[in-house]
Amino acid sequence: MDTALAKYFPIAVGNKYVYLVQTIPIPTTSSRMKTTITKDTLIAGKKYFYFSNPPFFSSCWMRYDTLTGCVLSYSLTGVCPPYTSDKIVDSLASKINDLCTGCFFSFYNYRRCEDTLNITLFGNYQTKRKSFYHDGMAVGNSIYARNFGLYYFSGAEFDGTSYTLIGCVLNGVVYGDTTLTEIKSLNSEIPDRFSLLQNYPNPFNPRTVVRFQLSVVSNVVLKVYDVMGREVQTLVNEKLSAGTYEVKFDGSMLTSGVYFYKMQTGDFSETKKMILMK
Repeated sequence: MDTALAKYFPIAVGNKYVYLVQTIPIPTTSSRMKTTITKDTLIAGKKYFYFSNPPFFSSCWMRYDTLTGCVLSYSLTGVCPPYTSDKIVDSLASKINDLCTGCFFSFYNYRRCEDTLNITLFGNYQTKRKSFYHDGMAVGNSIYARNFGLYYFSGAEFDGTSYTLIGCVLNGVVYGDTTLTEIKSLNSEIPDRFSLLQNYPNPFNPRTVVRFQLSVVSNVVLKVYDVMGREVQTLVNEKLSAGTYEVKFDGSMLTSGVYFYKMQTGDFSETKKMILMK
């Protein structure tokens, strides 16, 4: 088996993926969601990784099988032979027009590989993609991008929801836009200094607001960390005009405790503490 296929589904604890979620038909709604690989474990001698909040199914244990090129999900009820504890999510070994039928994760009866075209991600990353069409009790389309993983998924029959990858953190390297919040400009009045304000409310459960001020045009990075210094979320990572801004932070996926948020722009850096109390 071509081990290069594994690059279409890179797996490592700590990898994060941010998707733009759009629901059609009218009224069209959009939001952002994050998928994170939070931990790994051995089950029956096979190494699985836990995907928290993936796009097209509930959180679960997954692995990539190098012998068959299949992306697999651990299953307690029903399996796909020859696997003894897995169902098939996709077969990355498929070539154009290859058709697979039978046992799949979710409600699919068959899956066809539609193309293996070139694709540009995040504006400047050239790579290859593999696109699949699923049909059965449900319809779905999924695209995997080499070196990045699941790039796109849509389901048409139930809710018409699509998920498009807009940013990710892979092995500590940030690609694209990994912010989960929209930045709101409060006014056009120019502050006389840089400042990072205390979040409100604080303590909070599970959402809070962070405000900051810029005296000149600046490249702003605003991140949230846990007490161990591990990055939890990037709230801002872009160039902004002078003014006062606010962003919302959602801690619904986190445990209660103390967290820190840090703003850095040029020579200015400031950190403040906030408390999540559920």
